[in-house]
Amino acid sequence: MSSEDFSERLQALRNEKNLTQQHMADILNVKRQTYAYYEKAEGSRPDFDTLIKLANYFNVTTDYLLGITDIRNCSECKENNGEDNLTQDEERVIQLYHKLSERNKGKAELLIEQLLEKQEIETAKTDTTAKTETTAKTETTAKKQNKKEVG
Repeated sequence: MSSEDFSERLQALRNEKNLTQQHMADILNVKRQTYAYYEKAEGSRPDFDTLIKLANYFNVTTDYLLGITDIRNCSECKENNGEDNLTQDEERVIQLYHKLSERNKGKAELLIEQLLEKQEIETAKTDTTAKTETTAKTETTAKKQNKKEVG
């Protein structure tokens, strides 16, 4: 995160809502000068609680405010991939994917497809092994039953 990312995004979000720095300061219960420093690249940074208040007020993620991602909120993630209730890991993969060039996105998709094929093969082998073991146990049990009945 660069301090410029945070400052620029905070100022842009405030301007989108046509709010003054004083209005934001009142919402955050800080002095206007304190809030003004948040919007300066070389200024001070809000504490965690204030960062969360800002994110909630503007309906964005803290990652967006900090410049970690360009996805403003989780609803954008859902719109982008049609999924609900994404885990943090899934959201991170989507964020990383969005940062890739078009060429590398194709490579990433190919790699994922290859991993899925490999996973299917491994699952099939595991299923076959489990069925073989179950069949062997059943045969052993049947032989023991036969010996008891014969003996």
